Amino acid sequence: MAKEFTCEILKEYGSIDIDDNTSIKIVEVKWNGRQSKGYDIRRYSKEDDRLTKGITIPYDKIEDLVEILVSNNICNIDKIEKIIKKRKDSLFNKKDFMNMFDHMNDEMHRYKRDKYGHLRDNENRIVIASRRKVREV
Repeated sequence: MAKEFTCEILKEYGSIDIDDNTSIKIVEVKWNGRQSKGYDIRRYSKEDDRLTKGITIPYDKIEDLVEILVSNNICNIDKIEKIIKKRKDSLFNKKDFMNMFDHMNDEMHRYKRDKYGHLRDNENRIVIASRRKVREV
């Protein structure tokens, strides 16, 4: 009898369609409730909505995979450079900055300053210490 597995997709990075019913997904997965150990590259069956055969590449080895693909001319370095340049150009625009600022502002209102200037959370833990210089006595 086959062993049953539980699978929880933590994050999906993208997919490549193979045919009408099958694609390959790059995801982070929690198998059987265990912590994710890397990036999973797996076939995905659209018919029964499940991940099937594939591999897991540890987080610290993904650059090694890219190096192998580029050094063996499996992957076009010029295309990768264009993707990186495009990504850098759109990485941080004004809208992203304003969203980040609004989020940070919302976060700051969750905390209160104590008499020393430290930000403290609801449980009175220091979140951000003050940057004031301490005078020597």
